[in-house]
Amino acid sequence: MKVILLTILLYSTGLNRLQTPQQSFKISTYTNVPKDFTGCGNAFYLSQRDKKAGKTICLTHFNKALIYMNNKPIRLTEDHKSTNNGEHLYTLGSYTLTTKLDHEYYVMKGIMVIKYRNKVI
Repeated sequence: MKVILLTILLYSTGLNRLQTPQQSFKISTYTNVPKDFTGCGNAFYLSQRDKKAGKTICLTHFNKALIYMNNKPIRLTEDHKSTNNGEHLYTLGSYTLTTKLDHEYYVMKGIMVIKYRNKVI
């Protein structure tokens, strides 16, 4: 009887370990800007403090965007399905980045959404 219960217990906990693990994503700020991202473009900051320190969360430059995920740079390319209302769509494999800027008196406020396989990160 004990052997049967132990077998059932080991089998049931073993099945839980076979399930696909949840992948974790960590978006981080960065200060090291690559040369091909200097010049015209948009920089996204989490706060005014980060802006003063030069810590960006996302850079866009013409048809490309840069974010750091899990301490690795992710370079995305603009998808030409972008709309004309300030919204831009950037993709790389399973990653999708959507940016939308609102211009008010030289201060831009924006929304940035990052998706992985159609799930918001």
